[in-house]
Amino acid sequence: MARLRVTTCVFNLLFSIISTRALGFNIPLASQFSPESSSATHISSATLLSDAIGVSVPTRWSFSIGLQWDTCAGERVAYSSAGQPTWLTFNPRDVTFYGTSPSVAMDIMVDLECKVDGETAVEQFLIRVGRTLTLERALPTLLVSPRNEVSYNLIMYLKSLMLDGKALNADAKQTLSVAVNLADIPWLKYEA
Repeated sequence: MARLRVTTCVFNLLFSIISTRALGFNIPLASQFSPESSSATHISSATLLSDAIGVSVPTRWSFSIGLQWDTCAGERVAYSSAGQPTWLTFNPRDVTFYGTSPSVAMDIMVDLECKVDGETAVEQFLIRVGRTLTLERALPTLLVSPRNEVSYNLIMYLKSLMLDGKALNADAKQTLSVAVNLADIPWLKYEA
């Protein structure tokens, strides 16, 4: 009869749990600058841009942009912003940019940096300085059928034009000039 020899080996395995989650934005700036977002940015005296992530402010205008306090994920998040112009100030404690815009129109990209445990994440947004012309209400959708004439009276909508968030006065309305670019729509014409 053969003897069975059993050898026992004992291994001690040590596991280290390492976070592989990279530092990032808990609430991205794109969602904070979206008017439809529940986490929309608190903006005082500025207008959200529809064509970019950011705001528009008139020249020589006092404004503030308050971002969400938990914009970045993590404990002990340090917020910073470098390289902004002298007319723009950043308060990292309440994650707010504020200032008075210059007298000249310009676009400026602003960095928001989040730092946690030696890692840095950066996102940017735009501050557009200049006069802002908007409609008080959007133009309605125009439904057309092929080969039918289209007539669209813009007068009532042009009366609701606002400059820098305020209704145009009577003098401004009298001097209003409308230019329409129909280069890509050859089948449509504009009669002033």
